[in-house]
Amino acid sequence: MTKAALRQAMLRRLKRQSVRMRRRHSAAILRQVQELPAFRRARTIACYASLPYEVQTDALIRAALRERKRVLLPVAHPATSRLAWYPIQDVRRDLQRGAYGIREPRSAGRRSVSAKAVQLVIIPGVVFDRSGARLGHGGGYYDRWLRQIPRRVPRVGLAYACQVVDRLPVQRHDRPMDIVVSG
Repeated sequence: MTKAALRQAMLRRLKRQSVRMRRRHSAAILRQVQELPAFRRARTIACYASLPYEVQTDALIRAALRERKRVLLPVAHPATSRLAWYPIQDVRRDLQRGAYGIREPRSAGRRSVSAKAVQLVIIPGVVFDRSGARLGHGGGYYDRWLRQIPRRVPRVGLAYACQVVDRLPVQRHDRPMDIVVSG
């Protein structure tokens, strides 16, 4: 199956899941993330504001903020296919709909944070494999950004169990996750 066909099939499957199932599995996945030594150590975390069918991250973001971690979320720039990262302090107040309908930090007049400041990366994906390979939405935004992240920084993918397959086709520009937390 091609990457595009696999992506479309998984997106259809994800969008058919019930809200109740998403909440239950997301809560279990987020508990696992909070137990990771890398999460406990990190003071600056790059995360994402989840789309309705993705592993829900709002509770994780709130927990990190309560622990006084600096949480960065991306702003997509379609003209350059790049991500810029901005700190938030409140999931509801600090976000607005941005490119592609994704919730993004209000960034007007603010300076983005360098990738070198990140101590833990938490990434969404459409499909992951058991070795950490990731298939996103196809724009390459995260793969381009991950090239800027020092290799020592842990990269954590979040997935429902159905999103993890044995093997994905991988290309040279694809950036793997160190850990895929699923449930």
